[in-house]
Amino acid sequence: RVVLVLALLCAFSSARGSCQVRMSANMDGRLEVTECDGGGGSAAGTTTVFGSVLDRLGDLERLVSQQQAEKSQLTAANEQQLGAIRRLTSQLCALSTGRGAELSLPTMSVQGPFPGPSATTIAANMTRDVEVFSLPGFPSNVVFAALASNPDGVVVQLTGQDTANTTLAMELLQTLPGVDMDCEHFELNGTQYLAGAKHGIADSTLFRWEPTQSRFQPFQTLSAQGSFYDFKFFTIPQVGAFLAAANAINGSGWDVLSDILRWSEPDQRFVPFQQLPTKGARDFEFFEVKNATHCWMFLAVAEYFSTVLQTHTLNSTLLRWDADSGQFVVHQYLPTVGATDWQHAEVNGQHFLVVANQHNDHTPANEYDIDSSVYRWSWVEARFVWSQAVPTSGALSWTSFTLPSTGYSYMAVANVKPENGIPSRMYQWSEDGSLVNLANIGMVTQGERDFSQFNLNGVEYLLGNTGIFTWNGCLF
Repeated sequence: RVVLVLALLCAFSSARGSCQVRMSANMDGRLEVTECDGGGGSAAGTTTVFGSVLDRLGDLERLVSQQQAEKSQLTAANEQQLGAIRRLTSQLCALSTGRGAELSLPTMSVQGPFPGPSATTIAANMTRDVEVFSLPGFPSNVVFAALASNPDGVVVQLTGQDTANTTLAMELLQTLPGVDMDCEHFELNGTQYLAGAKHGIADSTLFRWEPTQSRFQPFQTLSAQGSFYDFKFFTIPQVGAFLAAANAINGSGWDVLSDILRWSEPDQRFVPFQQLPTKGARDFEFFEVKNATHCWMFLAVAEYFSTVLQTHTLNSTLLRWDADSGQFVVHQYLPTVGATDWQHAEVNGQHFLVVANQHNDHTPANEYDIDSSVYRWSWVEARFVWSQAVPTSGALSWTSFTLPSTGYSYMAVANVKPENGIPSRMYQWSEDGSLVNLANIGMVTQGERDFSQFNLNGVEYLLGNTGIFTWNGCLF
């Protein structure tokens, strides 16, 4: 501070010759010149003025430091109280046997006034993927869910029916012809899109939302050299928008090329960008890992089976964006067994990758009895390292979310083979970075395939392919 003030003094003296400088310190700490004449005042008088300013600034700094210390103490006290409340809530939840309300979907018949079929039936055991999203122009008590279901996907509207939105009404918005594997909703340049994957050796479809028609219309055919199982939309700053397409199988087997498409502004559509050698790719997961000095952008591939190697036991690929080459390059390989899904989670500053391992190489009697794995990011090694095994039974997907009512982070796993003794479950991230089993989700007799968590005006829901579950403060 002294050096800065002396520099200012020297600057005035050099520019104007000897001068008297009258300055004042405002309450916000700024120095203002109120008068400067060429009368040749003494340096001692000027030094006195600057000394007064320094004293005033010192007082302000001490006041700010005191306020910051008081704020830190208050924040620490609040965190202690909040932690005590959370621990008490967890203890009460452990004693709870009740569940939140459930809207059953096993053979859900929905009707709607929107253009398209007047009614359709959604079989829970034929629904592969669910995704909840909002659309502009609709009230705050309305969300939409896209369900990839055989033979056709659907988009349904969910509307809260009371002030607390504890009662939901469901009605059909439209069908999505041929969309039976995956739905990926995203917004690009203010326009809403829905990428729908079709199972089998067939092309998939990118739909675009048409507000005047209140429906998604086919916008672009996404040509596959095999069977797309999953789409993942992401953006790379100062580079562009991308759509990764996981290609699982073609007429020759599971060892095929998956595609990364890039949005072309001149063409106003996605165009080929990069092809990746994959082994039965079932899912892409894009995420960032960064600190004060590094920022890595990763793309994880869940690889299910290799025809060449004749095994589900593989090393799934973790790709990293390389700015120098403008391409994705291999960062590391992660051991998986019949991998169907990756989910990234950031908890308390730590980064995790959780894989859904679905299928092993054993006999049909126990082919789905395989643990899934948690990998933790190591800043020392600059890579993910194995952290935890999670018992699963034919795991198809993981869903990561945080509930505002508790402040905790959770993971839900959809197990397609609950009859083997492990139903779909909800886990909570503990303070030491491990997943702790919290509760079962859905019906033990029927497997879940995917979950999507959403909040509607303060009420927290979990959508699965067998039902919509309401958070009761302890569990869904």
